[in-house]
Amino acid sequence: MELDLLGAGEAHHRVQLLEGKGIVRLTRLAHSYQSTSEVEDSFNRIHLALQRIPSRHRRWLLVDTRQARARNDSEFEKVMAPQRRRIQGVFQRVAVLVQSEAGRMQVNRYAREDAALLRAFTVEKEALEWLQDTSIESL
Repeated sequence: MELDLLGAGEAHHRVQLLEGKGIVRLTRLAHSYQSTSEVEDSFNRIHLALQRIPSRHRRWLLVDTRQARARNDSEFEKVMAPQRRRIQGVFQRVAVLVQSEAGRMQVNRYAREDAALLRAFTVEKEALEWLQDTSIESL
């Protein structure tokens, strides 16, 4: 795994390129957001980091949310939806690692709302296999 593409100053996420796999790993850390502007700033940094990765190296996204505290309050959902869609739009497929069935249900709802090729997993190996499955067509 490569160094964090966001650098040490980012408290909410890590972005890493899994060498030779075409997979970018976005890890949500345990540090909670204190404001909606903090969410927007964090995702702007993520988006800029992703743009620095050549497109051939960022085909699939693995999002690991297992460290984060779950949130589904309306204010958070409202600010997250466009950020989530902007990041997803850079990739052919997105796998999300979750801790629980509730997390899986939330990700499935996002997939329906966003019409995205997005799937939730609790086992990282299964998520990586799905991302690299060449029999799955992209949207």
